[in-house]
Amino acid sequence: MTIVVANWKSQYDLNTENTKTVGTTYVLIDDSFNESITISDDYTGSYIISFEGREAAFESVKIYKNGVAFGTARALTKTYVTYSQTFTTALSNGDVISLYGVTGFGTNVVTCRNFNIRFELPGNIPVPTSITKTYASQYIYDTENSTTERSYQLVSNETHTITTSYQGSYTITFKAHESTIGFARLYKNGVAWGTARALTTGYVAYKQDFTDNLDINDEISVYGYDTVDTTYVKDFRIRFDNTADIPPDKEIYADDTVQYSYDTENMLDEVDELAWLLVPNEILILTNGYIGSIRIAYDAKEGAGDYGLSKLFVNDAAYGTQQTLTTTYTTYSEDFVAIDLNYHDEITVYGLSDHIAVTSDVYVKNFRIKFLKAGVKLGWLTA
Repeated sequence: MTIVVANWKSQYDLNTENTKTVGTTYVLIDDSFNESITISDDYTGSYIISFEGREAAFESVKIYKNGVAFGTARALTKTYVTYSQTFTTALSNGDVISLYGVTGFGTNVVTCRNFNIRFELPGNIPVPTSITKTYASQYIYDTENSTTERSYQLVSNETHTITTSYQGSYTITFKAHESTIGFARLYKNGVAWGTARALTTGYVAYKQDFTDNLDINDEISVYGYDTVDTTYVKDFRIRFDNTADIPPDKEIYADDTVQYSYDTENMLDEVDELAWLLVPNEILILTNGYIGSIRIAYDAKEGAGDYGLSKLFVNDAAYGTQQTLTTTYTTYSEDFVAIDLNYHDEITVYGLSDHIAVTSDVYVKNFRIKFLKAGVKLGWLTA
């Protein structure tokens, strides 16, 4: 028997929404994919199985085990409700836990999401491995997701599951905006944790520092809602602040060749003069640390009749020289001597308008990094 880590954290998750047309006998919810979780370890103890469900009219959902009814029938409502049930029946490697649906009225639609299994009793918790703690994002999920819920709910997929325990300070950031009147907030293991953020109609980066211990399988998430329409979230990241346990250094041979590049053209649409904003996708993420001399270059221009500015940022902090753009592409190149960069540092191009009350379009392409002088790569070396 393989002993699992049992600490009330979700160890099996199917979070994506799934819709199924059901009849008057229970059937597996399997429209987009099978709403089933296959157990990969034997387990004896208590555990919680939970899911969120909603109906079209007169629908119910029940937990099944290996095709046999296992849980209590749950009568759904027209809005999402979380249903959970505690079990003590042993689980074996290969067992299949599923959600089945039924309707009491002809055929109709049932919808489920956030299907999870959590283990309750303490088990043999693996020895935590040390991580390199630098001010660089080590958990990154940048994809935009949205919610139309009217109270705080998980924004689909906006969850980081911690893979290594950590004690120390760290920073969590995400960007969000509303359609009408929206809010967003960090949650830890399904419990409100961070500061509630009242959103605006344009993306704003929200940042909060924490010192709470993080355990293996802790789930850090962004929840949100909009009172009328839609709330959007992207660029969800966790950064560790304190240096510790850096693996041995490794030499790098720097020969004035491009080692990082992103040549695709991207546009920052109608940025104003109030705050520097990231030009979408113009991000180079270091796969190793580096000490030495470096050259960073990119081509940029402004839209016709605009007043565009650009600047290099490192880890969301202004780093380079402010550049005044023209309507034709110009190459902007900057050399940095004795720079000290870490694994997963993010080199980015930001844009701004140079004119009060006038928005500008900023275009960027051919974003590249060269190492000019032999330096050292620090730790977290990729295989």
